Amino acid sequence: MALQVQQTDVAGVHEAACSHAAGGCEHAHPEGQQASGLDKDGRTDAFQPVCATQAAQDRALLSALKRRRDRVFAVVASAFGLSRRALKQAGRDDARAVFARQVGLYLLHVVFSLPMQTVGQICGKDRTTVAHACRRVEDFRENAAFDAFMHDLELAVSALESAVDMRHRHGL
Repeated sequence: MALQVQQTDVAGVHEAACSHAAGGCEHAHPEGQQASGLDKDGRTDAFQPVCATQAAQDRALLSALKRRRDRVFAVVASAFGLSRRALKQAGRDDARAVFARQVGLYLLHVVFSLPMQTVGQICGKDRTTVAHACRRVEDFRENAAFDAFMHDLELAVSALESAVDMRHRHGL
């Protein structure tokens, strides 16, 4: 039931634009960054630009993913009877808001086939937090009523994304 996400592999976006994989990038790289996408200390980040072309593509992709995140969390907030603000600001004390956030993380990962690290980056969470959220939601899905609720949420998120995609394709 996963929707296909265009260009979710940020490294792949750049490799399609120039030939880093073959070592022949034609773009100017900022000082301290190598063509491999590693910084001068050898660390890497999924959204670290390696050239100006990739930086622009990464910003556009990150922006699109954050808009998708916002739409998913709007659906989740509505389904749980929470305001979007309460969902964003709730700490660990409000169990319903915590679980609703976990459901949102799960939906981003499952419905859009986004890697847990990417979900974490666009939601300001660690990959392990996303993994915990997914495990927790999967455990609750053993309950038939909750599984039906999640199925409906998955359909709602998918339908909303399809409508947004159609609107963009037709310039509406």
